[in-house]
Amino acid sequence: MAQEIRKIEFNLAEVKAALDVFCQKTGKKLPSGEVTMVLSEPNGLGNLRIQFEGDDKKILPLRDKDMLSTLLVFCQDRNIPVPKEGQKVIKGEGDKLVLLVKI
Repeated sequence: MAQEIRKIEFNLAEVKAALDVFCQKTGKKLPSGEVTMVLSEPNGLGNLRIQFEGDDKKILPLRDKDMLSTLLVFCQDRNIPVPKEGQKVIKGEGDKLVLLVKI
């Protein structure tokens, strides 16, 4: 059976904008500065490590499902179409964050 996969890439500025909204809604404190890197943890436990600029290179650990919800709200606000059905997976790739939707 054929399978469709939609790939949506977010640059670091878009990740930061989405995180700003997430932290406002949840009351979490966001480190100051710009996002410099987003990586999926290699152990496959469903976590991301988001690194911010600065001398101490602050790291914000975040669950994949929290970041997924954040990106879906970001897409809705920006009128970026994302299929409602399908399995959604996110992956940090250093200079971008990728949302894959398998339909």
